[in-house]
Amino acid sequence: MGKDYLGIIPARGGSKRIFRKNLALLAGKPLIAYTIEAALKSLRLTRVIVSTDDSEIAELSLKYGAEVPILRPAELAQDQSTIPAVISHVLEIIGEEHPDIAGVVILQPTTPFRTGKHIDEAISLFEKSFADTVTAVYPADKHPFYAWTLSDDGKLTPFFSIKNQTMTRNELPIAFYENGSIYVINKAVLNSGTLYGEKIIPYPMKRFDSVDIDTPMDFLWAQFIMMNNSEPRYLEELNG
Repeated sequence: MGKDYLGIIPARGGSKRIFRKNLALLAGKPLIAYTIEAALKSLRLTRVIVSTDDSEIAELSLKYGAEVPILRPAELAQDQSTIPAVISHVLEIIGEEHPDIAGVVILQPTTPFRTGKHIDEAISLFEKSFADTVTAVYPADKHPFYAWTLSDDGKLTPFFSIKNQTMTRNELPIAFYENGSIYVINKAVLNSGTLYGEKIIPYPMKRFDSVDIDTPMDFLWAQFIMMNNSEPRYLEELNG
């Protein structure tokens, strides 16, 4: 008998930068639908559950085949609400049905290019590596060593050091950014109130697959990609 992995999609109704973002039509389909469809194509997820405070999102999620056991309470749908708290709420509702779950897979609905295959590969990596947390990442296109900040007196100051600022690209250590599309997490880690255990393993994804819609510009970029049936040559280069 296979291990239980619960796919949970956190999708509150409010959003700051894009109005009703999770319901916004991307290439004619609600944004959240892409994540639900990818999750349902996974061969490893036992259930696909949407956590939302919004009745319209709940209705749409059910239409696309996800489960919505209960609407999320308002106190867990605020800007300051944490993902671990949201996931813990879901586990409180359905936990007795899965007393020995192997892990929770968090799938944010703002990353429409993640696939069922990506999800299954991340779960396999979680098992093989004995990780506390597997998180999806992509290679940093702008290295953090090149970042600047402001000092208390208003001067531009290297975020790390001048030495780091003057390193050539060949000298730079490898750097990744999380794309937010997949987290595979040990249940005990979540119960401790965090997404990250002691052993964090990266699941590398291509930049093209890592598009995360946070701003209107991100949405336009994703729309452009969706409206092209195949990657243009320059996208293939970005995707490498």
